[in-house]
Amino acid sequence: VEHILPLYDLTDGDDHAQVARFASLPLLRAFPLRGKSRQLEALGSLLWAALRHACRQSLMQLIESKLSRTSMSAAQRVRWLAAGVAASPKAYVDRLDAFIQGGRESRVRHLAAFLVQFDLSPMLVEGSGAPALTLFVRHVGHSFGPGNTRESGRTYDYIQRLAGFSGREASNALEDLASDEALIRWRDDLVRARDRQQVIRRDAAYRHPDIAQVCRTLKHAAPANAGDLAALVVDRLDEIAERIRTVNSNDWRPYWNEDQHRRPTEPKHENSCRDALLSKLRELLPREVDAQPEGQYVNDKRSDIRVNVACGGFQVPVEIKKNGNPTLWSALRSQLIERYTREPATNGYGIYIVLWFGKEHTPRTPAGARPASVDESRECLKSALSVEEARKISVVVIDVTPPE
Repeated sequence: VEHILPLYDLTDGDDHAQVARFASLPLLRAFPLRGKSRQLEALGSLLWAALRHACRQSLMQLIESKLSRTSMSAAQRVRWLAAGVAASPKAYVDRLDAFIQGGRESRVRHLAAFLVQFDLSPMLVEGSGAPALTLFVRHVGHSFGPGNTRESGRTYDYIQRLAGFSGREASNALEDLASDEALIRWRDDLVRARDRQQVIRRDAAYRHPDIAQVCRTLKHAAPANAGDLAALVVDRLDEIAERIRTVNSNDWRPYWNEDQHRRPTEPKHENSCRDALLSKLRELLPREVDAQPEGQYVNDKRSDIRVNVACGGFQVPVEIKKNGNPTLWSALRSQLIERYTREPATNGYGIYIVLWFGKEHTPRTPAGARPASVDESRECLKSALSVEEARKISVVVIDVTPPE
């Protein structure tokens, strides 16, 4: 078989599709179970031709027949199993995974050689393809780190293919891969792919409001989606901030401890400040909107305020910090974005609130600057957001300093 020079023509384009349809399966049936290493590339070509052009049912029967032969070499078994994964991921992913894990590093290298020879990803569609891509990335990525090799390039391509899926299965797969210590060299690529997939998933799940929902929103009733809810909450927070600075109602006092003469002495505990702000926010929200402290989110993490529409099935996490909090500059990403906005019900929306108690309480930014005003603090935080993040993450800084 190794000397059939035009063999590759069966796999290249559709010019020889008819020949591949009739010839690939008979050639595969006759292929020796323990051939020379030079024949492995020919086996790969025949399997690829059969995957593209042969009768799928006949191919599956042939794969099962070949795999039942105990005398087959490990190098060939890896390729037959990989072809099975491409043809029917649910039937063969676990079998290929078990075979590779039960052997030596050479089995991973045979898998990598087959995947480099031909790109199986177009056959791995949304849904059933996610476990297969996950398996390929886990095994090949463990042995081949990022670089200029063909194996590294194929691993990167499969990560991007997985990131292009919009389902929850792909989300879970990228989350697991990004946390796998064996793939530490790929972590940056996996984290970026995970974040991109989250955007794709949220956009795919978005449903435009109907006319009735839009009318209700315009009448200040229940918002139609997470984006409308986020906009409503930000508007009410801006109203609260404006009242604190312009209305003679001492609305700044609930955020400060006072001496016996009611003079402010120091900012209150963060949870007390949260409760004061939440109380005001509830007064301004429509009755359909439920605002509760410490909402439950992915991985059992908590945000300081959860806001959601009780009957709508969507919600917006709100993280609140005093400007003296040592995690002020990092929590926007490490807490709000990476923990809470991944919840599907948020559609990626979140609100980061900073209560401003004065410059002297503010820690320096990672760049070493110390913002001197509310506006500077807001701009420092917003500048840390990407263009995509800025579409859905709002930063609100509320000045609660006592009037001079």
